[in-house]
Amino acid sequence: MANVAAIQQKAAQELQQKRHRMQMKKVRTENDKTYQAAAKEGEENLARLHKEYTARFSREKNELERKLRDIRIVYGDRIRQENDRYQSEIDDLKSAHEQQVGELKASQEQEIARISKEQASFVENARLKFEEQRAKYES
Repeated sequence: MANVAAIQQKAAQELQQKRHRMQMKKVRTENDKTYQAAAKEGEENLARLHKEYTARFSREKNELERKLRDIRIVYGDRIRQENDRYQSEIDDLKSAHEQQVGELKASQEQEIARISKEQASFVENARLKFEEQRAKYES
């Protein structure tokens, strides 16, 4: 009977070990499924985040490029206005300068004419006095 009891105990132990292996296999399978599901969910989240980040980056880049283009347009207009204003001031200064040069030229020509007239008058008076003095000495 001890032999039968040992066989029954051995059979019960093998049955218990088989159940334990089955439970362990079941737990491993469940853990693998849980891990695979979590990994898949993580990869999907990562892909979604990457897609959202890429879309947001593109939107921000486009918005910044639009703002930069608008700023360039505004400052381009301002620069053109300033260049036009400076060109206008330069033209005004040139015309004022030319007018002053013209006035100085006319004034100098008048001064030269006056001095020439005075010199001609002085020479004529000197000649007349000379002629008068010569006539006195010759007579």
